[in-house]
Amino acid sequence: TSEVPSSSILILRHLKLVQHLFGFLCFQVLLILVAVQSSIFSILANGGQIACSPPFSSRARGQQMHCQLLILETFVLTVLTRMYYRKPDDKPGCCLRESPEHIAEIKQ
Repeated sequence: TSEVPSSSILILRHLKLVQHLFGFLCFQVLLILVAVQSSIFSILANGGQIACSPPFSSRARGQQMHCQLLILETFVLTVLTRMYYRKPDDKPGCCLRESPEHIAEIKQ
């Protein structure tokens, strides 16, 4: 006989799916930002809208600004994605694979 899964199991499966979906969307947002931002800075630099400072041309300053923003955006999205992909730990502390407690848990 097949049992119908309880509602709590269905809710947990749905939450896990949503959790992975959000992590996937974070990566997609990062990829889109990289492509669009690079194009925007390139257009602005070629049009002379980004001011040049003495050692750098406007194109070099545009690339510099893009790289600085990219570092910040990547860091923020990495932290968010890590929160959603991280598996919760049942027990605090470290458990060695060879420990008797761990082997007993596996056998159960």
